[in-house]
Amino acid sequence: MADSSLDFVPMSERTEWADVVPLPPPATAQPVVEIARDEMVGDMMDYFWAVVGQQELSERVLALTAEIINDVNSSNYSVWEWRWRCVQALGGVAARAAEEKALMRSVATANPKNYQLWNHRRRVALALGPQQAEEELEFAAACLQHDAKNYHAWAHRQAVLAALGTSALWGAELAFTERLLRQDVRNNSAWNQRLCVLRSAPESVLGTPREAYDRELEFAAAKLQLAPHNACAWEMLRSLAAAPAAAVERLQKAGGGLEAPPHALAADPRYLDLCRETLGQFPACAPALALLADIFLEQARLLEEVSVSEAAAGGGDMAPAAVDAQAAAAGAAAARRLAREVLDRLLVADPIKRPFLRLELAALGAGSLRLDLVSASGGGSCQSSLYALCLPSLYIGITANCDVTVTPLLAGSGSSYVPAIWSSNPSGTYKQLVACPAAAGPAVQPGSSATPAQLRTAARTALENHIYGPAYVQALSDVTWASGTVSLTTVADSCLLKYAITDVSPSSSTYSTQLGADAVPAECDSQGTLLDGGECQLDLVGNSCAAGTQPVSLSSGGVACALCRAGSYSSRGVGCVACAAGKYSSTVGAASCTSQCAAGTFATGGQSECLPCSPGTYQPAAGQKGCINCPSKSYARLPGATQCVRCVAGVAKCVAGTDPGCDPSNADVPSAGYQVLSVTTAGTLPAASCNLAAAGLSFAAPPLFGQCSGLTTPGATQLSLYVDAYCGVTMTPMKDTACSEPAASYWSGQTVSAHYVTPSLIAARFSPSAGVQTSSYLLSLTAAGASTLTLAYWPATTVASNAALVSGSSAVCSGTVTVVGGQVAGVPSSPVACPPGSYDDNAVVDGCRPCPEGSGCNNGATAPTACPGDYFQPYVGQQQSACQLCNAAANPRLTANSGDAYCLIPYTDTVCTDGYEYNAATTTCDICPAGTERKVGRDAACSPCSPGFYSPKGAADCTACPINQYAPGYAQAERSIGAQKCLYCPVGAVAQTGAGQVGQTGSVTCSACPPGTVAAITPPLVYATCKACDDGYYRSGYASFGSNVCRQIPAGRKEVARASSQFDRAAITTCGKGEISIWVGGTRQPADPETCQPCLNTPGFAPRTGMSVCQPCPGGSQPTKSSSALAGNDMCTACTGNTYRPASSSSSACITCMAGREVKQSRSTACTPCAVGYYMPDIDGGSSRSKAAAYAACLPCPINTYQPLTGQAACRPCAAGTGTDDEGNIACTPCSFGYFSPSAATACIAAPAGTYVNVSGASRFTPCQPGTFSDQVGGDVCEPCSPGQYSNAVGSKSCKTCPAGTASGSRAVTCRRCSPGQFSVSGRSTCSPCKAGTYASQPGSSICTPCPRGRQCPMLSTTIPKACPKGQFSNKEGARLCSSCPENTYQNVVGQQGCKACPRGTSTRGLSGQSVCQLARSSSRG
Repeated sequence: MADSSLDFVPMSERTEWADVVPLPPPATAQPVVEIARDEMVGDMMDYFWAVVGQQELSERVLALTAEIINDVNSSNYSVWEWRWRCVQALGGVAARAAEEKALMRSVATANPKNYQLWNHRRRVALALGPQQAEEELEFAAACLQHDAKNYHAWAHRQAVLAALGTSALWGAELAFTERLLRQDVRNNSAWNQRLCVLRSAPESVLGTPREAYDRELEFAAAKLQLAPHNACAWEMLRSLAAAPAAAVERLQKAGGGLEAPPHALAADPRYLDLCRETLGQFPACAPALALLADIFLEQARLLEEVSVSEAAAGGGDMAPAAVDAQAAAAGAAAARRLAREVLDRLLVADPIKRPFLRLELAALGAGSLRLDLVSASGGGSCQSSLYALCLPSLYIGITANCDVTVTPLLAGSGSSYVPAIWSSNPSGTYKQLVACPAAAGPAVQPGSSATPAQLRTAARTALENHIYGPAYVQALSDVTWASGTVSLTTVADSCLLKYAITDVSPSSSTYSTQLGADAVPAECDSQGTLLDGGECQLDLVGNSCAAGTQPVSLSSGGVACALCRAGSYSSRGVGCVACAAGKYSSTVGAASCTSQCAAGTFATGGQSECLPCSPGTYQPAAGQKGCINCPSKSYARLPGATQCVRCVAGVAKCVAGTDPGCDPSNADVPSAGYQVLSVTTAGTLPAASCNLAAAGLSFAAPPLFGQCSGLTTPGATQLSLYVDAYCGVTMTPMKDTACSEPAASYWSGQTVSAHYVTPSLIAARFSPSAGVQTSSYLLSLTAAGASTLTLAYWPATTVASNAALVSGSSAVCSGTVTVVGGQVAGVPSSPVACPPGSYDDNAVVDGCRPCPEGSGCNNGATAPTACPGDYFQPYVGQQQSACQLCNAAANPRLTANSGDAYCLIPYTDTVCTDGYEYNAATTTCDICPAGTERKVGRDAACSPCSPGFYSPKGAADCTACPINQYAPGYAQAERSIGAQKCLYCPVGAVAQTGAGQVGQTGSVTCSACPPGTVAAITPPLVYATCKACDDGYYRSGYASFGSNVCRQIPAGRKEVARASSQFDRAAITTCGKGEISIWVGGTRQPADPETCQPCLNTPGFAPRTGMSVCQPCPGGSQPTKSSSALAGNDMCTACTGNTYRPASSSSSACITCMAGREVKQSRSTACTPCAVGYYMPDIDGGSSRSKAAAYAACLPCPINTYQPLTGQAACRPCAAGTGTDDEGNIACTPCSFGYFSPSAATACIAAPAGTYVNVSGASRFTPCQPGTFSDQVGGDVCEPCSPGQYSNAVGSKSCKTCPAGTASGSRAVTCRRCSPGQFSVSGRSTCSPCKAGTYASQPGSSICTPCPRGRQCPMLSTTIPKACPKGQFSNKEGARLCSSCPENTYQNVVGQQGCKACPRGTSTRGLSGQSVCQLARSSSRG
């Protein structure tokens, strides 16, 4: 950030901030941290807090926030928050988006990890909506390029995707994380982002939840091969395995995400395979060892809970489940042994985690005994003793260094609870519980030699300290180790708790050596007893454990029947099932769980106790799994509430809950109130009577009951109860002078605090803050009679070290109080009037407020009555008679002001001489200051001079101000020892008395001279009066220092008519349009100051008001009036038609222009000749230039006429063969080729089609000759007919096409016929010969005919087909040549279509094309 302080401009020097008073931070006597504030920071922040205090949301505040963020502190939450409010108020985010983005880019460049920057950007992005999503992701990606671990950038991406993400964006984000992991597989932020996408993206991106799980498992497995020792991919595997716990509920609602199989670590073999494959290559890979240990621990946990799960799933006890439980217990023990072995390897592989691993091993036990409770005897409550509740199953572990630990084994869901508050009055104390410790207790070290006896003693100590720690030891009178069992005898309730040693782990551990021969797994004999009890079964087939127990496998065979933990039950002895929500079981070994939670409590399931509703919630019904939030503006201040109350005027009313008078529709506004109690029967309320100190419980005695000595006298001690709008109750003493003196050192301890619990109960509670432990007293107020209450207090503690002391006492200190003012806890049935010593002001707070010290309140008081001066009263709750006179005989004598609690003011005499008064602070006579007077006997003190009078110091009387001076207010001091005694009137004003007179003494005011006058002393007068201005002069407004001179009426102005003005010569106005005024040589024209001179009989005009001269009209116009009501000409009117007026003309009229000339060209300022090509006819339409022109502007010569001269009144016609294309020509043009003009003044006409004109200036056209044509208008030549066409007429517009059978050459007049042997189609230039195989016998043929059968046409241009000769034939049309007769056939006739077969006995002797057959030759044999 640049040092902007170099050019910093203080806020006080900025004009736009002149109206703001800076607000510095409040001074702190002893700040925790001194905040450095240089000039720039302090200046800008003081102005910022000022506008925040004024709730200003403006452009300047928006600019100030930007300046603070850029130059002072870019991380100030308040500045960013106020900027956000400004943006919303000044057009909204959409209108301000560009400005906000620019600011955020600037801050991100300097500090990309600024939390406020990202918070503001997220707000802006969400306000702009989905179209902003891509830009936000790009911005965050750019920041991650500089720092891939920028948490804020990652969080921003997640927030944008969650609020604005589409399927496409979620898919792109998955690809984005994959790209980053390709670049750096150790990027833990990218792994975390990928997991976020997997938990949130829709199914359209991820596939089904199980498909997503399988794909990501393979992805993580592939990545960990790249860096096996890096924890990122391994942690991803853990997260995948935990997917159901994190996402299943959300998936059921929204779809998408991923879902692992239940208990994936143990159930999915791929996790175990990955660990084993990696450890095969890298035996010391710490992440693989850690995951492998967790897999074995998960397997053990599932196997330990299998019997409970199966029983719950089956809805009851099932014999096969007990058999399965035995196998599960054995498997669990094996899995735990494997986990310990892996953790031992991890101790070596990862030394950094060694302390934590030792704790984990200790929980498992480097060596451990598992104990399961099998019986609890000695009394009805032993099954709910603290040991039974918190340690139904446990491990006693011995670490490698022989430390002993106790670790509870609370299988299944739910919790057991033990008390967390103790008191001598349990029935009157609210319930506060704490869950039994779930972790291993503190390790206990045995003696240095660690003998078996020392180890057993250490185990006993660990057990005694486990629940509350060493501060509140749960003492055991005896711990007996018998073969395979451990029995505990408690001191508190003499209970005997018997445990079976159900597992020794590892099995090779020599616990019999360490702890003695009895530290071995329990054995079940044939009678089903563990040595001496009926707590086991050798064979569950056909047998079962008793109801209220569950089987726990023994390594020696059989099972121990362990008691179900509190919060669970077993009806058939197979497995323990958690109590349902809304129910509880407070004992171990329960066969059922039917007890419902009482109103005011709840249970979520599996609980030994129902938890009280937390403050602010209530539960009116029994058997519930949760509590209800109190309605708005109602309260439940103690745990375990069954109703919510609202306090109105200090009286509680039920608005929700079980109270019969509860009114849910109550809409009263909460308000505070005061009530008064009177102690009528002290009982044991006084600390001396209750004597808690003798029992070591002095901390439980409220100081109030030790200080108030009037408790034993009925009515001597009263208590003021202040009930705030939140139903908090504050009790303080009043009336009793031994304890009601607020200035006394004891007063701060006299307050007792409590709360309204119900409309009829007030009770105290300890601080609800977590971790705050208290040893003090609790208190209650409950109805005792129609107008009386029982007030009781007793010791209580949440400090474990005091629990035994408090629990061992039954002390409850109590007495009776009477409601003597208002209504308390429903007593009496209606409020009673306030007693003496209190008052009801019916305004600020309702009820009977205690009368404060320094005052007294008699019966029916509505306000305290202050003790008079020289009286005092130091106590709260007194009557007026309690005010005591200060001791006049005391030395020194002290007095008091009215309402003082004590006499603390020294007493002195107060009489002084004229011009002096008594000063109580200095106890001396001080001279009266200037501006005051004092005369003994008339004035008690120095009194200020009245207006119009003054005095010097020490004056007995004030003096009237001199003429021309005044004193406007009281206490005018003498101004000087010279002429000026009071104030001089300012210039323009005269001094006046209160009666409005001038020239008198004792003036009290200065009156400014009215308009039209000035203040001046005009001889022979010696005082100022208001003098009227001379004619032609004026003065407006009341006179002042800058306006006490009459001014000349300016030119163009006149005095406002005096008849219509309040003041003469006071105001001026402008001359109207059409008139003027001016000063010439000191004389005004016109002389009358109320008039102006009109513009008439001149070429000038006055177009505006306030003009001093008449302006001449410009050329082309003349002066006139815009309204007949005007005095003179105020405008110029343009000359119209054929008139004009030069600018230099002295005439006020326009002049007529003559024919051949125009005024338009000069804009009516001159009459100019028409230009060549133009003319101006006379007014009659003729061409006489001695007559007036017909128009304002010359006309162009019409088409086909012209005018070569200027100033003409007519145009000339064009000759034949010539013309013009448009108007305004100075000459005619010959007609061009293709055009002609037949007569004068006619236009050139295009030659018609079929004709042509091939000269310029033609007056006629020429027709086309035969053999030629013209198809165009305006042609200058005839075109010859093309070959195949002809024209045989004059003036042809087109050529004709030669018909078929004819042809022609170019420019043909006719077509010639085709000769025989030739043909043509239409439009041909020549005839074509017939092809061989065809012929044309006639002239003019359009086609050639195919040669007929029996004929041949062997050549081109055949005219007659030839007959086939003998020996040949033609059997198809179009033959070019005849075919020869085949062998052994003949044809003896010409022109035939076929051949004849040779007769029998004849042949052609192997020849073809024969006309006869020969006799066959005979053959002979020799």
